[in-house]
Amino acid sequence: MMSGETTMAGATSGGSAIAQESEVAPGSAVKFKDGGKDAVLIHLDDGNFVAYSAICTHAGCTVAYKNAQLACPCHGSVFDPANGAEVVSGPAQTPLPEIPVEVQNGEVVKA
Repeated sequence: MMSGETTMAGATSGGSAIAQESEVAPGSAVKFKDGGKDAVLIHLDDGNFVAYSAICTHAGCTVAYKNAQLACPCHGSVFDPANGAEVVSGPAQTPLPEIPVEVQNGEVVKA
């Protein structure tokens, strides 16, 4: 997979892996479902994993990972996944909700 691409991981439920650590290259992301809702797992360039709701806090569109940011295609809001999904540019006013994750035995799971 090329850096900056988003792929689709399998649906998850409590305790199951979101993705294999080795399958998500630094600087890339995978989509997954969190309680039936769209979410995104990002492997930051610093090696850490973060996950957020993929539902824009402005109007509910699904954001996508592109150029190390989460961007909403509907109205152009941009979020910074390396900084708590803070709003880089609006119209969104609030960050994307974080989904706590951790690496266990080579798998990224919900914390």
